[in-house]
Amino acid sequence: MNNLSTMKLRSLFLLAPILVTPLAKAAESKGPLAPVLHSFIDQHVASGVVGLVANKEGVMAVETAGYASLTDKTPIREDAVFWIASMSKTLTGVALMMLVDEGKVNLDDPVEKYLPEFKHQMVAASDGSGTTHPPRHPITVREIMSHTSGLVLASEKTLKSTQVLKEDVAEYAARPLRQEPGTKYEYNNCGINTGGRIIEVVSGLNYSDFMQKRLFDPLGMTDTTCWPNAEQAARLAHSARFTEDKRDLVEVKLDANVSSQTIEKLSAGVHVPSAIIADMGFGISADYGKHYAMPAGGYFSTARDLSQLCRMLLRGGELSGKRYLSEKAVSVMSSSQVGEVKVSPQESYGIGCSIKLSDDEGPSVGSFGHRGARRTAMWIDPKNKLAMVILVERFDMPGEQQKVMYGNFMKAAVAKYGNPPPPPPAPTFADVSFGPHPHQLIDIYLPKKGEGPFPVVLWFGGIWKAAKHPANLFFFDSKGIAVIAVETRTMEDATAAKEKEPISYVQRDAIRAVQFVRHNAAKWNLDPGRIATGGGSQGAQPALFVGCSLDQANGSSEDPVERESSLVRCVAAYRCQPTLDPKRMQEWVPGVQWGAPALGCSFEESLKRRDELLPIIKKWSPDYLLHKGAAPMFFENEWGLTLPKDITQANYDVHCPSWALGFQKLAIDAGAACFVKFPEHPVEDYSDIWDFVAQELQKTAVTQRP
Repeated sequence: MNNLSTMKLRSLFLLAPILVTPLAKAAESKGPLAPVLHSFIDQHVASGVVGLVANKEGVMAVETAGYASLTDKTPIREDAVFWIASMSKTLTGVALMMLVDEGKVNLDDPVEKYLPEFKHQMVAASDGSGTTHPPRHPITVREIMSHTSGLVLASEKTLKSTQVLKEDVAEYAARPLRQEPGTKYEYNNCGINTGGRIIEVVSGLNYSDFMQKRLFDPLGMTDTTCWPNAEQAARLAHSARFTEDKRDLVEVKLDANVSSQTIEKLSAGVHVPSAIIADMGFGISADYGKHYAMPAGGYFSTARDLSQLCRMLLRGGELSGKRYLSEKAVSVMSSSQVGEVKVSPQESYGIGCSIKLSDDEGPSVGSFGHRGARRTAMWIDPKNKLAMVILVERFDMPGEQQKVMYGNFMKAAVAKYGNPPPPPPAPTFADVSFGPHPHQLIDIYLPKKGEGPFPVVLWFGGIWKAAKHPANLFFFDSKGIAVIAVETRTMEDATAAKEKEPISYVQRDAIRAVQFVRHNAAKWNLDPGRIATGGGSQGAQPALFVGCSLDQANGSSEDPVERESSLVRCVAAYRCQPTLDPKRMQEWVPGVQWGAPALGCSFEESLKRRDELLPIIKKWSPDYLLHKGAAPMFFENEWGLTLPKDITQANYDVHCPSWALGFQKLAIDAGAACFVKFPEHPVEDYSDIWDFVAQELQKTAVTQRP
């Protein structure tokens, strides 16, 4: 995905890019997705963008924003041509699965069955000694197409590139494997190229001829090619990059000083449009000259061409009455093929395509597709019955901008054209009182399937005004986890009752809610040993208070509820404020003011009287209750460490991840497990707070504390 060239020569002779005129305003598209696309231009995420949304019946929307060329101020067209880079892997995956359908290839066959040059391939010793040993098994077709083969990487400096697929693949076969096959995911162009070579050997056709005759021509993908002609080059979307101060975008032109004689020699006299040279580097001339198509990343295409491919896959392998793949083949390529090997918390990998394990970018779990090196992307979302394509050409897009672009476009597309979400389910038991006050209520949502007893997460609502907020009901239902929405007494209630420590109403109720659920667990078919707490923003305060507190069970109480343990398995906190200490607040987030009247006074007064109020703070604030036995905690924020555009400073200050990072330092010092996730700051073992809660509650034993 990060390899920006299709051959070594192309990257070795790139000259310094020419920076040209910065971005200016282009003609605006007026469709329903226009505001999202234009925001990418206004925020300097992309210089030009084409977005397409389709369903099984056809294209629903094609919209554009920005320029194809910043130099010429050429507005981008719907049929603009883009280098789609690693999105080519999905094309190759489809072609290979055609041969699987025909019984000519088996994914579990060793590659050496089709390519004898791979016989006796060895594995390099992991100690760097230079010794080798036989692999536990020869690499398989499945492994080369899912990046788990262990083949040499395309980035290896000594690897020769000939622009002849047969010769390139023979070079891969001559190198030892980097590790045992099937034991590690390692993004690998050489594996997909090897798959392309198998297509040649089995079909008897040149790889590019097979793609053209069996896939592109029947699907009507007339602009999908590795060698754009002059007319297609005139529609090329030119690449952009940041200016040096990273405040704007400029067009990039490569190899401006390379002579026409050098280009003609490399291309063997085949004409290479100058626009292609400027965008890809002069090394692509050899691809034209040798008619070389790189299976892992050589193709150019358009949004409408890609929509044909995506719609065919969305329809289970058929389009316009012609079947390209069996439904089984589509199912295989669009499901994880890496076994127990971990790719990332958000994605796995199938046959030539990534598989969504979370809906963080908009497409639902189980969606499949691919991204390209210059940030093109396509996703097929069977749940929402949509195909989504977004095409840009951007060299140096940082991760946070990628998240904004992919997420905002895909979420907008799903919101506008996807299946509307089902209405939330009604609680199994509603408005169950856990105390005498009218605001001490819970709603209980039991999973629809399974026998129980079920693990359960208690999700706390507002602490200023009474509210119940059931958390991610469909996700937890799918995991066999019950959800209880908790409404507690509020600080308004405490203030009306002239309580000197208003936050006590909320925190005491949180403890009692856990004890009440545990006491009645058998009645509701819940597992009393697997209880979690959570909350968003203000609602995370009581959740954290429970998780950080020592066990509040009172064995001598006449109330049987109070005799129950208050300990929980884990705590989930979404963009929250985990301290009541005004001094710590301002150390973590300078200038922030939050928490009044939790301590019975205004924020300004609490800051002045902080030393006097410290005993109350230490009694009720989660950060002062941290200890080695505290429940594992997971904080998540959707914003990073810089203020996003169109978000007010006050809103950002109250919900930024600096709170969580400050709390995490204290947790680590106390020996408590604490995870923090926000853009550019992932957590290795968990994709998000929901995954964290599910994993912790599904464990048979409590996580060992550090």
